[in-house]
Amino acid sequence: MTVQWQEVEVEAKAATDVNNYELGREKYIALLALTEANKEDEAVREARLNGLAELGRLVRILGAIDEAKGYYEQYYLEAGNSQHAVRALNLLGAYHSFVGDNQKGLGLHQEALYLAEGLNYTRGRAEALRGIGKIRHHLGQSEEALSALKKALAVFEQLDDAQGRINTYFSIGHTLFSAGRLDQSIETMQAILELAHETNSQNSIVIALNNLGECHQLLFNMEQALICHEEGLAAAELMGIEQIQADLRRNIGVDKLFLGEIDEGMALLREALQVAERLQDRDMTLQCLYSLALGEIEHGEAEAGKLFAERLQQIANESQAQGYLAMAWHALGHYYRQVGDNSQAEQAWQQAIFVAHEAERRQLLWQIHADLAELTSNEALAMAHRRIAAEVIEQIAYPMTDSILKKKYLASAPVKAILDSVS
Repeated sequence: MTVQWQEVEVEAKAATDVNNYELGREKYIALLALTEANKEDEAVREARLNGLAELGRLVRILGAIDEAKGYYEQYYLEAGNSQHAVRALNLLGAYHSFVGDNQKGLGLHQEALYLAEGLNYTRGRAEALRGIGKIRHHLGQSEEALSALKKALAVFEQLDDAQGRINTYFSIGHTLFSAGRLDQSIETMQAILELAHETNSQNSIVIALNNLGECHQLLFNMEQALICHEEGLAAAELMGIEQIQADLRRNIGVDKLFLGEIDEGMALLREALQVAERLQDRDMTLQCLYSLALGEIEHGEAEAGKLFAERLQQIANESQAQGYLAMAWHALGHYYRQVGDNSQAEQAWQQAIFVAHEAERRQLLWQIHADLAELTSNEALAMAHRRIAAEVIEQIAYPMTDSILKKKYLASAPVKAILDSVS
């Protein structure tokens, strides 16, 4: 009996519905083998185009990023000037953003937005706006990012698209997180958890737990961060998705470093970096490099730390990722201080201040001023840096509506040390 493409399509959808990505990949490849490009039968054409898009999504989840690009490009070639072309442009834009080519990604999303508006394609417009917002965030343009993302969220709400809302909330949460608006980021992640549980989106639940833990890291609430990350890792291991498992282990490494478990923390970070580089996950790679740079420098391996910081700086420059560039300068400043070159340390941290201010990285900004206060032998200058650090801390804390969260943040050891020094 000849297998019909309709049967394979049903099997592929059933596999992905239960997060069986390997089986879904196998079935969609079989679907492509049973269909032809540019088929006059509209049902066949739709099935094939959707199969190409789904294959790209599945192999990306499974870590085969170059393979994903190939499916997206084939999708675009077969789409013609249609709604499918809008979707293909958005997928390619997201791919280029993922590998660090932000300008290419931004151009593709803007092209998708223009075509979607011409076709009056609402969903395509929402996806383009979300993609533009994500890249604006990577470029350090927080307000422009939030503007685009809020427009996207409104359209997804109009469409009653729960997964679209979840994905957009993630991007909003990341942008708020980077800008130091931590209580708002936590509220956003909690909203995602509620939506994800309602829709049984296990992948979104795991990512939300990971992000919640990162918010608690910036609040120096490492015990709570570790709880979130270990809960997320347990769920991620059941799903078998390597990328999110690696990022959770990276975060657990950061938690453990802060809590004094140095060897285990550094081992987890090195393991995560290897996976991130193999999967070409730019964000995870840059985050690993920063944590490893600081970890090596602070624990007696200054030259190894410098190499991580310089790699971070190179990649951040290439992808115009201002937030990460500020982190690179921050780590390099710690290297120079460790080796006794205070003049170079000061120059690096002054550069870090400039970039962090431009990228609206307030949480990093006050820490750099605190570092400069410790570096200088001029007490008046040290006090000036401590006062600036305290002002930035107040800017972060003042808008917090969660009084318990605010109290914990202000009572954390690094924050309290600055506030006490200027009181």
